[in-house]
Amino acid sequence: MKTFFCVLAAAAGSASAFAPAATKSTTNVALNSVFDDYVGAVDFRGKKWEFDPLNLSETYSPFVPFFREAELRHGRTAMLAVVGYSVADMVRIPGEMYSFAAVPHAVDAHDALLKSGPMIQIAAFIGLFDLIITAPAIQALGE
Repeated sequence: MKTFFCVLAAAAGSASAFAPAATKSTTNVALNSVFDDYVGAVDFRGKKWEFDPLNLSETYSPFVPFFREAELRHGRTAMLAVVGYSVADMVRIPGEMYSFAAVPHAVDAHDALLKSGPMIQIAAFIGLFDLIITAPAIQALGE
């Protein structure tokens, strides 16, 4: 009986997958927004989606390009951090400080490496990189 309902649900789902989608054509007149010139304000359903709960785009409209760039940069950094965190339990770089004997789990790596010094170097290099990349962008916004 369960198999029958599973097959029935799969058939119904596959039949509707190839049916043409109903579309409405409506015209709306709206005020110009900061987001009107940018790509990416449409969600997966094809509707407009401009998420700005604090109205930063209205308050700081000259900085919207910088905000978009910073959001992309921070999102990519977060994705790399997740991959690095996952890989750290499988592969290690050479050196006694980074070996599995010194730091058995990736969770303990932050505290162990903070005491020995490389975390300060990493923070300094990230700060320098961010300063070098961000300073010209902020100067370009002022012009």
